[in-house]
Amino acid sequence: MSVKKTYQYKLNLNKEVKAIIDKNLELCCWFYNYLLEKFRQRDQKGEKQPTKRELQNSLPEIKEQQPQIKQVHSHTLQDVAKRVYGTWQRYRELKRLEDKKKYPNYKPYWRYNSFVYHVPMKRSDCGYKLDNSPLAKKTENRKIRLSLGMIDRKRKQFTTNLKLSRNLQGDIKTLTIKRKNNRYYALFSCENVPLRPLPNTVKKEAFDLGLKHLLIDTRGNKVKNPRFYKKEEDGIKATQRILLHYSKLISAFTTQF
Repeated sequence: MSVKKTYQYKLNLNKEVKAIIDKNLELCCWFYNYLLEKFRQRDQKGEKQPTKRELQNSLPEIKEQQPQIKQVHSHTLQDVAKRVYGTWQRYRELKRLEDKKKYPNYKPYWRYNSFVYHVPMKRSDCGYKLDNSPLAKKTENRKIRLSLGMIDRKRKQFTTNLKLSRNLQGDIKTLTIKRKNNRYYALFSCENVPLRPLPNTVKKEAFDLGLKHLLIDTRGNKVKNPRFYKKEEDGIKATQRILLHYSKLISAFTTQF
């Protein structure tokens, strides 16, 4: 029996590589908004919208018109097109339920935080490459190589460090590079990951939930009730008083003008 699983690892980036990833995200965001604008224009003119395949097949033509996006890997651009197509389809479904539904919003740069690779570097120099050999230590720094698009008529690649805490298992389907809270992560989506069931101990365990104690198990072990609300109640009341005070000041200020 197997399952799907996503492995997340933190990337250790220097300033140069961080700038490369940020630039890639910026171009992906621009391309997302560009495609969304085209969907809007076709809808306003009553023109037929492309299918997902037609949209992805139009990328070479768009690259000639907008050469700056050539810096992004072609498979990454296809994923951006797929996102836009999905966004538009969801909008059309909501439009049928609510006629006044507005167009999907454009994405600001700071809210576009991931891009995707679909293929590893095996037969070509495109995609990603990671050493997934068995770990000798609990955590090891491994090199991960990622490819970009065409820059100065040459296909560019860059290498960075990844903190590998466990080996990947199963078949890797996609690699997502994600930015979150000014940190960067590599997320590998894997299929056919084998299950490792725990041995059957033939033992039974019961838990009693209560108010005085959070729970008590069969062996009599007790976990105290953390009482989070009680601990934070005074702080909540103080914050509410401050908000009420400022709301009165704002109300008094606006009435004067």
